[in-house]
Amino acid sequence: MGLGRILVVDDEAEIRRSVRLILTKAGYDVVDAEDGEKGIAAIRSGT
Repeated sequence: MGLGRILVVDDEAEIRRSVRLILTKAGYDVVDAEDGEKGIAAIRSGT
């Protein structure tokens, strides 16, 4: 496990990819979602 897990929620796929890359390189585990509902579902499922 990295430094921690971060959830990134944005409707722009390119923004999510860019933020994921930066945070992953910084040592974080990243989960991303395209909207709030999917973000909440990701939190609830523990992914």
